[in-house]
Amino acid sequence: MDIDHIARAQLLEGIEALAGARSIDAVVDVLRRYARDIAGADGICVILRDGDLCHYAAEDATGPLWTGQRFPMATCVSGWVMLNRQAAMIPDIYGDDRVPHDAYRPTFVRSMLMTPVGSPEVTAAIGAYWAETLTPQPATIERLETLARAAAIAFESAKLLDALTISERRFEGIADSIDQMIWSTRPDGFHDYYNKRWYDYTGMPSGSTDGEAWNGMFHAEDQERAWARWRHSLETGDVYEIEYRLRHWSGEYRWVLGRAWPVRDDHGVITRWYGTCTDINELRMAQDDLRELNASLESRVAERTTELQRQIDERERMETTLRQMQRLEAVGQLTSGVAHDFNNLLTVILGNLEFLQRDAGQTADPKFGRRVANMKQAAERGAKLTAQLLAFSRRQRLEAKPIDLNDTVSSMQDLLRSSMGGSVGIELVLHPQLWSALVDQTQLELVILNLAINARDAMQVGGALAIETANATVGPPQRPEEPAAGDYVVVSVADTGSGMSEAVLARAFEPFFTTKEVGKGSGLGLAQVYGFAKQSGGGVRIETRVGEGTVVKVYLPRVIDASPALAVDDGAMLDLVPGSTRVLVIDDDSAVREITVSLLQQMGCSVEDAGSGGAGLDLLARSEAAFDLVVLDFAMPGMNGAEVAREIAKDFPELPVLFVTGYADLTALREVGEDRIAQKPFDHAEFAAKVKRLLGVEAGSSNVVAMRR
Repeated sequence: MDIDHIARAQLLEGIEALAGARSIDAVVDVLRRYARDIAGADGICVILRDGDLCHYAAEDATGPLWTGQRFPMATCVSGWVMLNRQAAMIPDIYGDDRVPHDAYRPTFVRSMLMTPVGSPEVTAAIGAYWAETLTPQPATIERLETLARAAAIAFESAKLLDALTISERRFEGIADSIDQMIWSTRPDGFHDYYNKRWYDYTGMPSGSTDGEAWNGMFHAEDQERAWARWRHSLETGDVYEIEYRLRHWSGEYRWVLGRAWPVRDDHGVITRWYGTCTDINELRMAQDDLRELNASLESRVAERTTELQRQIDERERMETTLRQMQRLEAVGQLTSGVAHDFNNLLTVILGNLEFLQRDAGQTADPKFGRRVANMKQAAERGAKLTAQLLAFSRRQRLEAKPIDLNDTVSSMQDLLRSSMGGSVGIELVLHPQLWSALVDQTQLELVILNLAINARDAMQVGGALAIETANATVGPPQRPEEPAAGDYVVVSVADTGSGMSEAVLARAFEPFFTTKEVGKGSGLGLAQVYGFAKQSGGGVRIETRVGEGTVVKVYLPRVIDASPALAVDDGAMLDLVPGSTRVLVIDDDSAVREITVSLLQQMGCSVEDAGSGGAGLDLLARSEAAFDLVVLDFAMPGMNGAEVAREIAKDFPELPVLFVTGYADLTALREVGEDRIAQKPFDHAEFAAKVKRLLGVEAGSSNVVAMRR
C-alpha cells in the first residue's frame, strides 16, 4: 500500500474520531494522533489561539518542538496564519522572514506547512514540519486542509458542548439550591431530570423515577386523575397543575401542588417541559380544619353557649351554697353562744334542784319530792337539748370512748321516729353479741340522724327505714372511702328510696355535691359522714341500686380491751375531803359560782371565790394559806380560763385546775384530760368524783395540769 493511500485512510479515520470528540482536549488529542500520518511529515504541532498568544498545545515529531510554550502572535508563523486566515507553505524556513530563525535552530525543522483551523474566526492551526527543504505535494496540502476543516467543526461542537455543560451545571446548582422539587421532561413527557430536593423528599434512589415511574409515587386514589391531567397537557400544551398526595420518605402521603410549563422554540414547537412540586400538606390540613370549623361553627357556638350557661348555673349554685354555709356558720355561732348561756342557767337550776331533792328526802314530803324530781328531769332534758345544739354548731370535741352501739341506736328511736314524721316505717336490727365500738357517741348520733333524714328525703310516703348493727371483718379497701383491713363494728342505714346512679355514687362524698333541689340540702351530709368515719379510724361503704334503695354502712373501730368505766356512787360524794382542803372558784356568773361553792362546801371543802380571772389571780397571790385546787370557768370576759390557767401554772405549777364550761369547743384545752373538765350543767356526783381525783383522794391521777403556753 503506497503512502498516499495510507494518508487518505488516516484522514478518514481522523475525521471520524473528530466527530466523536466532546471537548477541546479531545479534539487536540485526535489531531495529535492523526495529523502527522495524514501530512506524511517528520513532525506536527497543534496550536490554539489564546488571546494574543499562540499556545503550542500538542506535538508528534521526531524531535522536540515547542509543546506547552506560548509565543506572541506577531512573532510566529502560526500567529501569521491565524491573523491572515490563510495557509503558509515555506520550503526553506531560513529563506522566509515570517519564521523566527532563533526559535527553529535547535530543532530539526527545514521546511513547513501551517494550515489555519476555523472560519470565519480562526481559533487554531495545524503545523506540519520536515527535516529537509521541500515543497509539499498538492494532495498533501489538500488532506491537511480537509483535516483542518473537520477540526474546525469539532472545535465548534466542543465549545458548544462545554457551554451546554456549564449551563446544565448552573441550572442544576440553581435547582438544587431551591427548597422545592423541580423536574423536567422531554417534549413527549418522558421524565429525565429531578433535582436533589425531589430525591431527598421521596427517599427514592437517583434515576428510579425516570420515565413514567413518577406516577407510582402518587397515592393510589390520585394516580389515574394525575395521569389523565398530564396526558391532557401533553396533547394540548396547556399548563399542568394539580394537587395530589405524594409518598414522603417517611412512608406518609403528603399533599403537594404539581405544576409544569412548556418551553417552545421560535416556531412554537414544545422543546421541553419544566415542572415543580410544592409541599402544601400543612396548608391543606389547615384548609380542611377550617372547613370543618366552619361546618361545625354553629353547633360549637351552641355548645359553648350551653357550657357558659352551665358555668353560670354552677356559679350561682356555689354562691347559694356559700351563702347557706355562711348562714349555717352564723347560726352555729349564735347557737353555741345561746347554749353556753343556757348551760350556765341549767347549772344553777340543776344545782339548786339537787339541793332541793336532798332536802325533800329529809322532809319526807313525797309530793314535794316528786315535783322536784319532775323539775330535775325537765332540766336534764334541757341539758341534753343544749348538748345537741353544741353538736349541731360543731363545738363538740371528738372524744372517742368505748360504747355499746346497740344502746346508742335504741336510745335514738324516739328522735328518729319524730324526725321521720310518721310517714316512714322504722325497723331496728341489733346484733345480739355486738362488739364495743371506740367512737364519739354524740357525733355518731348526729351521723345516724343525718343518714336517716337523707333516707327519708329519698323515699316516697310509705317507705321503710332499717337501722342495723353488726360485727364485720373486712379485707383491703377497693375505694378510698372504705376502711382498711381489720375488725369493725358496723351501723347500717338502709332505705327503699330512689337509689343512686353510677355517676351520682362516684361523687357522693364530694363536698357540696347534692342531687336535691336548691335550698333542700348543702351537699355536706355524706362528706361529714365520710370525714367522721375516717377520723374515727373506720370508713364508709355505699350499696345502691336505682329504683330499689340505698344502704350506707359506717364502719367504726372495734374495742379490743375495754376497761370498765369508773362507777360513781351518788351517796359517797360527801365527807370524803378533809375540812382543811382549800378550793378557789373563779367564775364570772355569780349564780353558777354560788352553786359550785355550795357543792364544794357540802363536800367539806373550804372555799373562796372570785368573779373574774384577774380577781382570782390577785386572790391567789395575796392568800397566806395555800390552795389545793382551782375550779375555773373557761368562757369569761377579759381573761378566759385557758389564759388564767397558764398564769396559775407559772407561779403555782403543782396546783391542779378543774375547768367547768358550757362551751365545749375547747381547742385551747385539747391537751387537758377529760378528768380535768366538768361540763355544765354538771352532775353533782360526777363533779365530786373529778374533784376528789384531782385532790388525790383517789389514786391514778396526777395533780399537774399540762397547759399550752
